[in-house]
Amino acid sequence: ALKGVGMQATIEYLRKKKPMTTLFDLEPPPEIPLRDLWQIAAYNPFQGATVANMSPRLADELGGTFPSGVTLLILPQQSMAAKLGLRLFDVILAVNGQAVNTVENLRTILAKSPIKWRLTIEREGRQRVMEYTKFR
Repeated sequence: ALKGVGMQATIEYLRKKKPMTTLFDLEPPPEIPLRDLWQIAAYNPFQGATVANMSPRLADELGGTFPSGVTLLILPQQSMAAKLGLRLFDVILAVNGQAVNTVENLRTILAKSPIKWRLTIEREGRQRVMEYTKFR
């Protein structure tokens, strides 16, 4: 862990009671699923935010552990999403009762553009429900 990505490390182990040594390359965590960054322009509670699929690599880059799913990765202060109380790194769990697993899945759900919005998000390990009526 101290050597860092791109370096090599040695691991010692026993096989059939004989000590063995193996050298291996240190690689970054996988980016599965791919980020699929999407800046949301449509008029909905996420307008102005950029969302991404969370992966072990993205969590590592952000310096912490994050649940899998779709997270608010960029959130300008003047965006509709920020004005409605969403925060950077909120994880979108569901929209109107439909589970959100990927950015593509979120695109499909938001395309329906309902009158009322019920968002289930995870923030700092706690689930929150937010409700909005379509703004005119």
